[in-house]
Amino acid sequence: MQRTISIHLKDVSQVPAGLRDSPASNTPATAVPVDLGRLYHHYFFDGYGAAPPDPDPTCFEYAQLLSCECPDFRFGTFISDASTTRKHAISTELGQAFCRWILHDHFGMVYFAHMRDVLDKPTHPAFGGMSIRRVVKGDVPDYLCARKVDRPCIAEAKGRFSAISFDSAEFSEWRAQLGRIRVVDQHAGTLRLKTFIAGTRFATVENRASTRSAIYLEDPPTIGERDYEPQRDAGLHRGAIAIHYGRVMSKLDLPLLSAALSHGFVMPDELVFQVVAWECLVPPLDGVRFIGGYMLRAGHRPPKLVKNGWAHDTFELGQGHAPFVGLKLDVAQGLSAAVRGDWPRLNELPVLDFDQSRPSQLTWLADGTVTGPIEFFRPVDLVVL
Repeated sequence: MQRTISIHLKDVSQVPAGLRDSPASNTPATAVPVDLGRLYHHYFFDGYGAAPPDPDPTCFEYAQLLSCECPDFRFGTFISDASTTRKHAISTELGQAFCRWILHDHFGMVYFAHMRDVLDKPTHPAFGGMSIRRVVKGDVPDYLCARKVDRPCIAEAKGRFSAISFDSAEFSEWRAQLGRIRVVDQHAGTLRLKTFIAGTRFATVENRASTRSAIYLEDPPTIGERDYEPQRDAGLHRGAIAIHYGRVMSKLDLPLLSAALSHGFVMPDELVFQVVAWECLVPPLDGVRFIGGYMLRAGHRPPKLVKNGWAHDTFELGQGHAPFVGLKLDVAQGLSAAVRGDWPRLNELPVLDFDQSRPSQLTWLADGTVTGPIEFFRPVDLVVL
């Protein structure tokens, strides 16, 4: 499940290898492939705190709206006739998904905290006294992002069905959003963080063939008194990770762990959670253990677990579909230690290598989240978090 999307970069000094025209050049390619399953994985974990939407990449609503006749990411004719409100909803949600996708796959970002969950909330202990504060009224950027190592960044995501240009007044307004916040350290000094603006223009079959869906990515100058220092300012990185996994734990029906990560309260050691450990059966994740469970689609029945594997109790096909949603076990164990007061543990969480070939139904990200058919997994143990 792939489509291509055009790429336009501005002020990006080092073009990532996956976006280059050739490995030896620092010139961006005109277009790159997008894995729709992974794009949906970002959309699924970003959009809702709990169950919806369906965690099955093959049921990605927006993928079903794409033209089947074009290799590029292009919507069908009926999207051209959609209402302004509907187009705005599509472009906004997919704009955020594409922002996460390009920063994750090509710029090394693993963790994404919604700015609304971070802004003007300086009391979370994972942040170690650091905070992000609003200094001007108006819209602010969408995300505080973090890599496994190195510095965090601020990201703004936009989506449009109309044309996008780096020179437009609209893009200037997006840059202005970055100036409405300040990253503040424990001593009220301000930090300079790397920033990204990712504006995605979407095309339909009504557009000319030369008008393609495209991401316009800019790395604009930052504002602050000093640069981020990994040792001194590690709290900002930890805070982004805590908020990121608060949303993941909500998906996995662990609301108390989710709240502890999201709001920064310490859970007592005697309060534990017994969860099922699942083992993936399908390469390249065969043998890797996750916590999680399945989400049953309306009108469908899950397969039954029997001694030798999974079995369906009906001859009717298409009735046993139950997507598995999970998180790598050792990541969950690290998060459990963090909410017991060991917040620095967040800087040591393992990541999952996502740059591997895979079956189209199995998707995962570097943060250790995974989705796939329940038949790709089996329960193997009970563990305590």
